[in-house]
Amino acid sequence: MINNKETVHKTEDNLMDDLLANPFDGQENTADTQIKETNEPKLINVLPEEDQERARSLATQIDPKNHQAIISYGTQAQTKLLAFSH
Repeated sequence: MINNKETVHKTEDNLMDDLLANPFDGQENTADTQIKETNEPKLINVLPEEDQERARSLATQIDPKNHQAIISYGTQAQTKLLAFSH
Protein backbone atom coordinates (compact mmCIF):
# COMPACT_ATOMS: atom_id res chain seq x y z
CA MET A 1 0.00 0.00 0.00
CA ILE A 2 1.39 3.42 -1.01
CA ASN A 3 0.95 6.16 1.55
CA ASN A 4 -0.05 9.74 0.73
CA LYS A 5 3.49 11.09 1.18
CA GLU A 6 4.84 8.73 -1.48
CA THR A 7 2.00 9.65 -3.86
CA VAL A 8 2.63 13.38 -3.39
CA HIS A 9 6.36 12.88 -3.85
CA LYS A 10 5.84 10.92 -7.10
CA THR A 11 3.44 13.59 -8.38
CA GLU A 12 5.94 16.34 -7.57
CA ASP A 13 8.69 14.37 -9.33
CA ASN A 14 6.51 13.96 -12.43
CA LEU A 15 5.69 17.66 -12.43
CA MET A 16 9.35 18.59 -11.97
CA ASP A 17 10.41 16.25 -14.78
CA ASP A 18 7.76 17.71 -17.06
CA LEU A 19 8.79 21.29 -16.30
CA LEU A 20 12.45 20.54 -16.81
CA ALA A 21 11.80 18.66 -20.04
CA ASN A 22 9.69 21.43 -21.57
CA PRO A 23 9.77 24.64 -19.48
CA PHE A 24 8.10 26.78 -22.14
CA ASP A 25 5.26 24.42 -22.99
CA GLY A 26 2.10 26.36 -23.67
CA GLN A 27 3.88 29.62 -24.36
CA GLU A 28 4.00 31.12 -27.80
CA ASN A 29 7.40 30.90 -29.45
CA THR A 30 8.32 34.53 -30.03
CA ALA A 31 11.07 33.59 -32.48
CA ASP A 32 8.46 32.16 -34.83
CA THR A 33 6.03 35.03 -34.40
CA GLN A 34 6.14 37.63 -37.12
CA ILE A 35 5.62 41.24 -36.13
CA LYS A 36 2.82 42.77 -38.10
CA GLU A 37 3.61 46.20 -39.43
CA THR A 38 0.77 48.61 -39.81
CA ASN A 39 0.44 51.66 -41.96
CA GLU A 40 -1.31 53.54 -39.19
CA PRO A 41 0.31 56.88 -38.32
CA LYS A 42 2.11 57.15 -35.00
CA LEU A 43 0.03 58.85 -32.36
CA ILE A 44 2.58 61.61 -31.90
CA ASN A 45 2.25 62.55 -35.57
CA VAL A 46 -1.45 63.33 -35.21
CA LEU A 47 -0.83 65.77 -32.35
CA PRO A 48 -0.46 69.50 -32.96
CA GLU A 49 3.19 70.61 -33.18
CA GLU A 50 3.09 72.23 -29.72
CA ASP A 51 1.80 69.02 -28.12
CA GLN A 52 4.41 66.99 -30.02
CA GLU A 53 7.16 69.11 -28.46
CA ARG A 54 5.67 68.65 -24.98
CA ALA A 55 5.38 64.89 -25.54
CA ARG A 56 9.01 64.65 -26.68
CA SER A 57 10.12 66.71 -23.69
CA LEU A 58 8.24 64.40 -21.34
CA ALA A 59 9.69 61.34 -23.07
CA THR A 60 13.24 62.54 -22.44
CA GLN A 61 12.48 62.64 -18.70
CA ILE A 62 11.47 58.96 -18.56
CA ASP A 63 14.25 56.49 -17.80
CA PRO A 64 13.28 53.21 -19.51
CA LYS A 65 15.54 51.29 -17.11
CA ASN A 66 13.64 52.59 -14.05
CA HIS A 67 10.79 50.09 -13.96
CA GLN A 68 9.33 51.46 -10.72
CA ALA A 69 9.01 54.94 -12.21
CA ILE A 70 7.30 53.53 -15.30
CA ILE A 71 4.88 51.49 -13.21
CA SER A 72 4.00 54.41 -10.95
CA TYR A 73 3.81 56.96 -13.79
CA GLY A 74 0.45 58.70 -13.71
CA THR A 75 -0.44 57.52 -10.21
CA GLN A 76 -0.68 61.08 -8.91
CA ALA A 77 -2.96 62.11 -11.77
CA GLN A 78 -5.13 59.03 -11.24
CA THR A 79 -5.41 59.82 -7.53
CA LYS A 80 -6.52 63.39 -8.30
CA LEU A 81 -9.07 62.17 -10.85
CA LEU A 82 -10.43 59.65 -8.36
CA ALA A 83 -10.80 62.33 -5.68
CA PHE A 84 -12.48 64.66 -8.19
CA SER A 85 -14.94 62.06 -9.42
CA HIS A 86 -16.22 61.17 -5.93
